Amino acid sequence: MIPEAVTEVRLVKIAGFDEEACAGTHVQNTAEIPEPITFEWHRKGAKKRRIKVMLPTV
Repeated sequence: MIPEAVTEVRLVKIAGFDEEACAGTHVQNTAEIPEPITFEWHRKGAKKRRIKVMLPTV
């Protein structure tokens, strides 16, 4: 289910890696992303991983 507050859902594709529906915030170019402070990853299946990154406040 999609929450009522969500007005736009994107399909984010990383060729050969992942394809997810997302209603979050995304940058136009990876150059906009500062150096990550920390990150962690979790297995989400045999061939899937979820990566969490902590970024500094800009």
